[in-house]
Amino acid sequence: MKKVTLLLLLSTLSLSVIAQEKQDFKNIIGISPLQLFNGVRIKYERTLNEKITYGGILTGYYPNPAFHSYTGVQIAPTIRGFFKENAPKGFYVQAKILGGIYSAENTIEIYDKPYSPDYERIYIKSEDRIKKFASFGVGMAIGFQTVWGEKKRMILDMNLGLKYMGNSPSPKLKDNEERFPETKHLNWYVFGPASIVDGLISIGYRF
Repeated sequence: MKKVTLLLLLSTLSLSVIAQEKQDFKNIIGISPLQLFNGVRIKYERTLNEKITYGGILTGYYPNPAFHSYTGVQIAPTIRGFFKENAPKGFYVQAKILGGIYSAENTIEIYDKPYSPDYERIYIKSEDRIKKFASFGVGMAIGFQTVWGEKKRMILDMNLGLKYMGNSPSPKLKDNEERFPETKHLNWYVFGPASIVDGLISIGYRF
């Protein structure tokens, strides 16, 4: 009886190990370390079938005096189609939509009258104003994702593409007001949520 019980126990353990080895890990969670200079970016991805995955990217932006003075949260649902290899490995094309809520600080200079080259204006004062706004957009990218590690559970994901977003941090001004400096939010379209050139490098874990 003891031998039968031991045999059954060993058989159960063997089947459990085989099942774990053959387990299909459909979920991926990752973080983008290069994003840390102005925000925190977390990626989630789930395998739908052999060629398609879906998920989303959540990014929280915080001020960095060297680049910008805005904060915000952005969410971007994504879908990916893989080429030769089965998902989530190999080359893929990605489409996404983006939406977020942001807050930007603007320095406004106020003068006694609207600008004109025909006369001199008198500077009155400057003040900081906060603009809160929502912005939405779409994006496309081409990327490559590889699986590595002893148990093939680590993920390295890289892609590069383009995106377009709407509203900007520029406030509405009166005729006698100007934003200073005018290039303060240039990085909104370079490093920020509306960067036209859009990319991702993510290190993740499959489960």
